Amino acid sequence: METPTSEIHQSFLAELCRLCGGYLKNQRVTYECRKHSRIIETYFKICVARDDSQIHPGKFCHMCYSKMAVAQKRGKNSITSFAIEWYKHSESWCNTCNHAKMLSKGGRPKKYKPPQCHDDLVSSSQLVCHVNAIAPPSLAGRSIDPSVCKSTPKGVSIEDIICPVCSYILDRPIQTKCGHVVCMECCIRWLQTGTMTIPSCPVCPNVLVSVDDIKPPSPFLTSTLKLITVLCSCCHMDIYLETVNTHKCQQTPVSAPAKPKTLSAIRECPITKTPTTAEKQACTNIIKRLMRKHQTENILLPTRGQVGTIKAK
Repeated sequence: METPTSEIHQSFLAELCRLCGGYLKNQRVTYECRKHSRIIETYFKICVARDDSQIHPGKFCHMCYSKMAVAQKRGKNSITSFAIEWYKHSESWCNTCNHAKMLSKGGRPKKYKPPQCHDDLVSSSQLVCHVNAIAPPSLAGRSIDPSVCKSTPKGVSIEDIICPVCSYILDRPIQTKCGHVVCMECCIRWLQTGTMTIPSCPVCPNVLVSVDDIKPPSPFLTSTLKLITVLCSCCHMDIYLETVNTHKCQQTPVSAPAKPKTLSAIRECPITKTPTTAEKQACTNIIKRLMRKHQTENILLPTRGQVGTIKAK
């Protein structure tokens, strides 16, 4: 199956409604989003002036226009309908292109029926091996709390990079056939629970029939995770997520406490220096030990100069 190119993606955008994602070929009247930006921002809470022509459609349907007209007549500030999300085109997997293809076929979409024979299904162990093989390398490890995230690339919110299972920033993400993106460890832990007869998605009950139902994330998500900046807990600097493990804090190094000198090191020390407290204590202990041993004799102490004498009482 051929993957849609950017030109085909642009043709799909021209056939979709900006607000509800409906098929515009079935609508007799369409409206330009730029000309009605103020009313769209009032009722749908969307600023279409900031839309990207490579991502967002430029028109909306008559049904959405009628909803806004009814809300304006009734004096409401918003409507209950929510606008769908639009994402950048990806050569590997594009939600917009797949959505447009489904609408162009027409009719009600068929419900998925899993095969009745369980022997034809892929096992959980096979899926675990497949997930380990396709998952991208880790950037900063697991358990990165979203609260330390300082900034994200333009057009990406913090909710787009959070795993729906563990609620941490995505680490080694993988994507299921239903479009959910989770951490590799969360997916493996779910597949190894052993409570399900048929493997399914960790987020929704969609069944995973083959290894092709789990694939690597889009290149856009991978590059987005590399551009996220987080706060270092030591030096409080903003650093990229991919440099967390190699980051060196810009702090003044604290010198380690000096190791206590041994008796031989104290004896070799020049006597011209001012003795430290440790040296004085060592010398005092030596003199006390000699005085206990020779209570009735004079004690001679070598001082690398004149010989010091302690006379017995």
